[in-house]
Amino acid sequence: MLWKAVALILAIGFVAGIVFITCQQQNAACQAQGMRPSESGKSSTRPSGSIQEDQARAISKSDDNCMPCRNVLLKWPEGITTWAVILTLFVIAWQSAETARAARATETAVGEAAKQTELSRKSLIAQFRPKIAVRSVRFDPTTVAEFDARGNPAWTIEICIVNAGDTVAHIRTCEAISFWRDNSRRSRAQIAKKEWPPKSLQPGEVDRLLLPVEEPTHRSHRKIVEDAINRGNEAQEFPACMGQISYDDDNGHHRETGFERRWDFKSRRFMPSDDPETEYSD
Repeated sequence: MLWKAVALILAIGFVAGIVFITCQQQNAACQAQGMRPSESGKSSTRPSGSIQEDQARAISKSDDNCMPCRNVLLKWPEGITTWAVILTLFVIAWQSAETARAARATETAVGEAAKQTELSRKSLIAQFRPKIAVRSVRFDPTTVAEFDARGNPAWTIEICIVNAGDTVAHIRTCEAISFWRDNSRRSRAQIAKKEWPPKSLQPGEVDRLLLPVEEPTHRSHRKIVEDAINRGNEAQEFPACMGQISYDDDNGHHRETGFERRWDFKSRRFMPSDDPETEYSD
């Protein structure tokens, strides 16, 4: 609103300046007219009729020059032209102000529309969230006999994860560790450990994470346990694999999925743990 007040003051000052200058010029003209010597005292050989006509024109011109200032402002062409210029400038200023107001209104409307669009997008993502699930964990090969039949290949644990949600999941951290564990849940020798780089999974996308076995004596260790089971004994220890996956949705909401699987020698597969602190999904 400050600029409007400044514009009004400038407009008033402009009109007042025009009035003042016009009045000054008018007063100067009247003074000059009054100071002229009378031509009636001069000798003239012109006919009396002609002299009277000249005197009438002079009086009329003098009246025009000495009219009040308020009348001069409406005089043609000076006064009317001045007002025409003032009105033109006023219209230009008004149109500029209206254009600026319309531009601000458009900008505000665009901003509000963008805000509503963003809120709708966030609400949609919150409703149809991503969800990382561990579909399966596998040992390859599954037995020492299969390992030997393949010609001593590398032992590998395959962790299959899937985005079972409806929007993109941005995985920030993903790590897993495998180790031997006894029946009292005490951890023993480490089998493998790995951390994978961040990535994004689209809805329904599957990713297979390979965890290479690093234990140099894994074959011999495993054969001892398998031989004991084949003789009818209970396994005193078993391979376990556990890990954690943290991820965000497009709203930046953080979630985690944890898993713990225990290798069952009889079924030759990893079985999910019943511990909610290690096997969970936000």
